[in-house]
Amino acid sequence: DSKKQASVVFTDVKGVTTSGVVAKSGEFVPVMGFECRGLELEAWYPTKGAVIKSIGGTVWKDVDLSEDPDGWFEYCENASDS
Repeated sequence: DSKKQASVVFTDVKGVTTSGVVAKSGEFVPVMGFECRGLELEAWYPTKGAVIKSIGGTVWKDVDLSEDPDGWFEYCENASDS
């Protein structure tokens, strides 16, 4: 029973994470950083609530990143790209 305070802040890490274009390299790309105080994360499972914006300007809201084991994908009609 611990009474210590702990917090996690979700953040971008300059030069590491990306909030922009993700290349079609087939490689995993870091999209989130965690600033942890008083704890150490062992695992993080993304779930619904993500907002995705394509190069063409299409916005998908409340995306559940945990639904498909192959990752999330969608088609953008504005950019004719997936």
